[in-house]
Amino acid sequence: YNAAIGACRAAHAWQAALAVLQRLTTGKGPSPDLVSFGTAILAMCSKRSGARGQWERAVALLEAMPSQRLQPSTAVYNATISALVRAGRWQAALSILQTMDYGQQRPDLVSSMRRSVPAARVAAGSLLWRCWTRYWTKR
Repeated sequence: YNAAIGACRAAHAWQAALAVLQRLTTGKGPSPDLVSFGTAILAMCSKRSGARGQWERAVALLEAMPSQRLQPSTAVYNATISALVRAGRWQAALSILQTMDYGQQRPDLVSSMRRSVPAARVAAGSLLWRCWTRYWTKR
C-alpha cells in the first residue's frame, strides 16, 4: 500500500493517494505507518498535482496520526510544514513547528526550508528560521 501511495504521489494524483490511505485507516488493509502518512502528506506538496490548496488536508492527516497510534516523525512534520509553506500559510507552519514534540523530535528546519521555500520567499522563511533559532538558544 505504501508503494501505491508513493506511485500516486509520483503521478501527482493526491486524491488517489488519499483514497489509498483512507482505505488503510478504515481497516481495509494493513495498518498505515509513518511512510503511509508521510507520503500522502507529500502528495499534498506537489506543485504539479494542483494540490497547493490542500494544506488543510495535510494538517488533518498529521492530526489523525495519533488515532492510528502513530507519533509523527520529523520527516512527517517537515512534509506538513512544506505543504503549508507552499500554500503561503506561514502562521500555520509556525504553529506546527511549535507543536512538535521536542522531547522526541528535533526540527530539521534546514532541510524543510531548502525543499519548500522558493527564492522569492526567503524573507518570509527567515522569520520562521529566527523563531526556530530563538527557541533553541533558550533551551
